[in-house]
Amino acid sequence: MRIATLFGAFDSEDMPAPAHERHSLDDAEREAVLRFLSGGTIAARTSGRTIDRIDASRGKVVPVSFATDGTWMWSRAVAYYLREHNVVPEPAFLAHIRECGYTASQPGQAELSVAVRMLRSAERDNDL
Repeated sequence: MRIATLFGAFDSEDMPAPAHERHSLDDAEREAVLRFLSGGTIAARTSGRTIDRIDASRGKVVPVSFATDGTWMWSRAVAYYLREHNVVPEPAFLAHIRECGYTASQPGQAELSVAVRMLRSAERDNDL
């Protein structure tokens, strides 16, 4: 299982830079990708929010829950940044979304357990 990345590095003004070169989506595909990103199964739910890294004046509005389709795991922040700032998911994740016909499958219990373990490990290592 892979975890979708959102940003790679931050510049000298603490502004995020995409982890990969990303291209824009037309409106129809953007909506289809947003539907995928709102699907899947929640692997870690929280009502907590974090600051918008592109527009800090918005405050703590970015969701931090994680979802999975059994193959990929993504933060709900991926949908937020696509919807609010047109930040397109990383190329490999976008290719997966397209291959799935823009529909996130529901993982089995084994895949969900893997996702939860990965999140706990990443949290311990401060990789989230």
